Amino acid sequence: MAAQPQPASRADAAEFDALLTRHGGAVYGFVRRLVGAEAAEDLTQEAWLAIWRALPGFRGEAKVTTWMFTIAARACDRHRRRARLALVTDDDLGDLDDHRPGPEGRLLDQELAQVVRDAIDSLPARMREAVHLRCLEDQSYAEIAQVLGVPVGTVRSRLHYGMARLADRLAPYLETSDVQR
Repeated sequence: MAAQPQPASRADAAEFDALLTRHGGAVYGFVRRLVGAEAAEDLTQEAWLAIWRALPGFRGEAKVTTWMFTIAARACDRHRRRARLALVTDDDLGDLDDHRPGPEGRLLDQELAQVVRDAIDSLPARMREAVHLRCLEDQSYAEIAQVLGVPVGTVRSRLHYGMARLADRLAPYLETSDVQR
């Protein structure tokens, strides 16, 4: 029989609220990148529930963000195993800031944002996870290794090949857009 969760103390609740307030968006963005917009909300809630349950056992041996991303990554892995689905396309990450006036500048920024999203989404799942954690969450190699449960060398390899694929996929577009701008 599974152990029943212990009642949370007021300190645990306050600490959890602080974590949710400070890192809620980052955890949601990470989960959304891994599983897509359709499942992100439910899986983010699942991840936060797991974080709540694990909070009394957090020993501070890693950064709290690394610990939370590890829990969120495990929730996503469980989802993928359950659903046996490929990661879906993320259609709505928001618009890029437009510092150029006029509709043409906004259109070019939207087009570039879509091309970048498509390029990231085209990466194999393991490369996509590593690229997201490094480029969007600014995690160190060691932190990424801990989140993904792989050696640092594997992280380096996934990042190297993932970034090379992104560069290849984006190079023709960026060369064209540089000339246009």
